[in-house]
Amino acid sequence: MVFAQPKTPRSRRLIYLSGVAVDALRGHRALATGEMVFTNLNGELQESSSVTSALKVALDRAELPRIRVHDLRHTTATVLLEARAHPKLVQYLLGRSTVALTLKSYIHFTWVSIREAA
Repeated sequence: MVFAQPKTPRSRRLIYLSGVAVDALRGHRALATGEMVFTNLNGELQESSSVTSALKVALDRAELPRIRVHDLRHTTATVLLEARAHPKLVQYLLGRSTVALTLKSYIHFTWVSIREAA
């Protein structure tokens, strides 16, 4: 694992979290054994394969389709846009440079949105 500065100055930004997310992170942090929030049982950084495995387990338990960790960005963009969040806000939250790039790269239509449009 390598820690480095973000790619652009705009990449360093304030991220707002819901109360549910803050509570979950605080609870998880209380169990952490080192300086990092997401560690393995030895207090070391998580291997990407263990994160992927944990996501698969969580999705299976929730009876949701399996997706990759990176696909969570696409899911977030789609859910926000379907909830009528302003595209400029979604662009900011995802750290993208333009609204056009955000819409081109991250929006995926669901059957619900297609049915509503019809």
